[in-house]
Amino acid sequence: MNKKIFTLIIFSLLININLASAENKKNNDPKPTQTKNLTSRLERLYKLNVENKEYMQFARRSDIEIIEDRVVVAVLTKPGITTADIDENDLKSFGAQIQAKAKHSMSVEIPISELVNVATAVEEFAHIRLPIKPVEHAVTSEGVALMNADAWHAAGVSGSGVKVAVIDLGFDSLSEAQAAGDIPASYTSHDFTGGGLQTTTPHGTAVTEAIFDLVPNAEFYLYKISNQTHFENAIDSCINNGVDIINHSCGWFNALGYYDGNGLICSIVDTAINHGILWVNSAGNSARHHYRATAFSETASGYHIFSGGTDTINPTGPYADGQYVSIRLNWDDYPLSGQDYDLYLVQDTGSVTTKWVLVDSSTDNQDGTRYPEEKIDYINPDGDAIYGVIVKNVSAGTVSDFTLFSLEQDFDNYIESSSLPDPGTVTDVVTVGAINRLLYNTTEAIEYFSSRGPTNDGRIKPDVAAPDNCICHAYGGRWYGTSLASPHTAGVCALIKSRYSSFSDTNTREYLYNNCADDVGPSGKDNTYGYGKVVMPDIDITVTSPNGGENWYIDSLNNITWTSSGTSGGVKIEYSSDNGASWSDVVVSMPDTGIYPWTIPNTPSDTCLVRITDTIGSPSDTSDAVFEISHPIPDIAVTSPNGGEVWYIDSTYDITWTSFATSGGVKIEYSIDSASSWTDVIVSMPDTGAYPWTVPDNPSISCVVRVIDTNESVSDTSDAWFEISPTPYITLTTPNGGEIWHVDSIYDITWTTNLTTETVKIEYSTNNGADWSEVVATKQADTLAYPWTIPNTPSDSCLVRIFDTTGFPSDTSDSVFTILPIPYITVTNPNGGENWYIDSTYDITWTTNLTTEAVRIEYSTDNGSNWSEIIASIQADSLAYAWTIPNTSSDSCLVRITDTTGSPSDTSDAIFSISPSSGVPTSQNPGVYSMAAKTITIGNQLEVKYGLPEKADVRFEIYDIKGTKLGEISEEHNPGFYSIKIDMIDKPAGVYFLIMDANKNKFTASQKVVLVK
Repeated sequence: MNKKIFTLIIFSLLININLASAENKKNNDPKPTQTKNLTSRLERLYKLNVENKEYMQFARRSDIEIIEDRVVVAVLTKPGITTADIDENDLKSFGAQIQAKAKHSMSVEIPISELVNVATAVEEFAHIRLPIKPVEHAVTSEGVALMNADAWHAAGVSGSGVKVAVIDLGFDSLSEAQAAGDIPASYTSHDFTGGGLQTTTPHGTAVTEAIFDLVPNAEFYLYKISNQTHFENAIDSCINNGVDIINHSCGWFNALGYYDGNGLICSIVDTAINHGILWVNSAGNSARHHYRATAFSETASGYHIFSGGTDTINPTGPYADGQYVSIRLNWDDYPLSGQDYDLYLVQDTGSVTTKWVLVDSSTDNQDGTRYPEEKIDYINPDGDAIYGVIVKNVSAGTVSDFTLFSLEQDFDNYIESSSLPDPGTVTDVVTVGAINRLLYNTTEAIEYFSSRGPTNDGRIKPDVAAPDNCICHAYGGRWYGTSLASPHTAGVCALIKSRYSSFSDTNTREYLYNNCADDVGPSGKDNTYGYGKVVMPDIDITVTSPNGGENWYIDSLNNITWTSSGTSGGVKIEYSSDNGASWSDVVVSMPDTGIYPWTIPNTPSDTCLVRITDTIGSPSDTSDAVFEISHPIPDIAVTSPNGGEVWYIDSTYDITWTSFATSGGVKIEYSIDSASSWTDVIVSMPDTGAYPWTVPDNPSISCVVRVIDTNESVSDTSDAWFEISPTPYITLTTPNGGEIWHVDSIYDITWTTNLTTETVKIEYSTNNGADWSEVVATKQADTLAYPWTIPNTPSDSCLVRIFDTTGFPSDTSDSVFTILPIPYITVTNPNGGENWYIDSTYDITWTTNLTTEAVRIEYSTDNGSNWSEIIASIQADSLAYAWTIPNTSSDSCLVRITDTTGSPSDTSDAIFSISPSSGVPTSQNPGVYSMAAKTITIGNQLEVKYGLPEKADVRFEIYDIKGTKLGEISEEHNPGFYSIKIDMIDKPAGVYFLIMDANKNKFTASQKVVLVK
């Protein structure tokens, strides 16, 4: 498309050329239909190719890579999908060729004519877009001395044992730099682009030079990349090779994240960090290449009004002939946006009437299937030129936060804050700003172009700042930019890791921030310098005690102290008693903690020194002057009671004191009249520093204690009075363990106490003290009782505690008591309507929640007017009693079961009958099968009566309560009544079960029988 056509288009868009000034509302005309999963620039390339127009010219000026008739694109997998899920044969069926493949992206060459078909084919799995490419942070070493790294070199720290990787866009002039000794003699490298390691740019070579100056003995890995797939594969290689530190002096724009530490590139970097790699990244040189709007001010037509004026165009430039104009727009609506912005590039014609002409645009239709991003790459075709950027809100709704970056030149309307590209926005990345070498020792001297924070989610960045403007072989002169500041910092981190080989990436990063960052700018970490400029601490040890003039006593414990910086982490300590002529070890090796408690040896001298040395031999320091080791002066100091304490009669407290150089024994006394008279506590005891004293019954507020050396050479008395007072007490008396209290009943909680005016609080627990609930919040202490209605919280692990509402004294039940539900007994048989025969045995049964209690069983033959005893006492939880019916015929019978204490009790719900036996002779045939057995006493036989209505084989089995079979009897009889006896002589008292079987299960019956004492 020629410039005239673009000029006509701009007439319909811009205020400056007499269109938008006539509009009074936003242009809501729909966009031309776009292919899903294809950006507008790729779709434009496709349409130009299909229409056989000048698509190659469009590709060249838009920085789109064409190989033969194939366009190089990025295939980015959707969330939850990897490239392994994409069938490569599907891509190849369209003539596509795969350049490189990583876990979440592929670099693919696709025939231009097949773009739409491929986009449709992979729509379910991935997005197709132009590759995401990194940008060098170079604007084009003396940093070693500025950062005090030469002090570490002098101490022998030079990067040994550390693996450093440089991931960059090219390593041009690498061989020349190596021949000049500016990079290591050997290194490991990989070119993921396939275009040759030493091509494209000398940027990576310059980065390697800067790191090599700092850590010449490190092991280097050099990786050349050009897109996100190469980037991911390079990091995988770093992980596999055990790299410790990665330097990446590049930035990524529109990298599927809103410069908040998220998105594709940031997640790839997080993978390296999660594998223990320390990542160092340039902050970027975009402070004036950046514009951000957090409120979308716009014209009626939807064109953004840039801050600070009324302009809808933000100029950028000047651009040289053939220079790319690269503009990136994205907004805060990731991952896939339904809010639509468009991006336009216009050129300044210099004409008064038609000042701006449209030369390029990016108009993806964000319909919920595309990223919230637009990008323009345009080659300035002829001479120096000024360009302008326009942002239009097509249908962005409430979205109002967007960011613009110009990758090559400043904006006229720029915003320095939040100008960090990815991955310098990642939390655990060490992000580095730049300070000009010539101004490194001034108070504030950040390079004007150095990107600032915060990140778009509000975190402070960068983390540190380091020098640029240093001599560089690769660039043939001085080199500016955060691209140089970053490898300077990476080299410092490598020195730290080399000296502290056990450090993790986190330890190294924290050491950098805490020990190697000189705070400049606003106090504390800020969005310009981070923690400050990188200056490594001196490698130094300074003895601070003993440092001359001290007098330390033999056998006393004194702290040797020192300060240090940049040590290996361990020290050796020695002392001399002859002013350094000879030395003895205090400790051969210990962590460099800055303190060592030393028990002074028996080497009296007034010419003593202490020497502390890094365990690797350097640095070292000795006391500035001699100190003395001497025999001590005896001393005693009472520490408790020392004034103000209240100690209670009959309680035991420790009298404590410190002593020095005593005879080894002490005497202890106390006074209740302010030291007017004394009473012995103990006449003589070892000088242990403590004595457990049971306080005597001598109340007073004017008490003191005195501790005396047994040779009476030294003593000490409490500094002020303490008090001896009667001990307050509360003793819980009920419930105190073993009680059984029933729900809804009222019982008295009782206690004794010597409290009179105080109040108490009462609580109870149902889980042996694990949790407590309130009984009463406040109760006068001297009432000594509280009537408690038992709550419905049954438990056998109950406690009550009572305590003064101030918290002391208190007491708890000595052991647990039980809260039981309301006790009950329920008669279940006979319960009304039964007809029981005289001399037959039937089970009286009941249910109950009584366990340890006994019950009495009675019966009545006159509907309860009178009662006769069946059994005076039987265990309540036996739940059955075999009753042989007495000769008391009646049709008004009842049974009553009562706890032997009198409650609870229950009676049959209705009357039953007691009748004479049927009187049928045993010679007669019964009409039905039957079986009955009597309860027996120990030593008797179990008599079983049964009837057979037909000839039958009969089997009787007896089982104990556990279900164990104890015996079996089998018989065969004609119809009639019969009886058998089962021997129970050796069986214990208890419940048994009798089972009868006739004619192989034609008839079965079972009965529980009780063997009683």
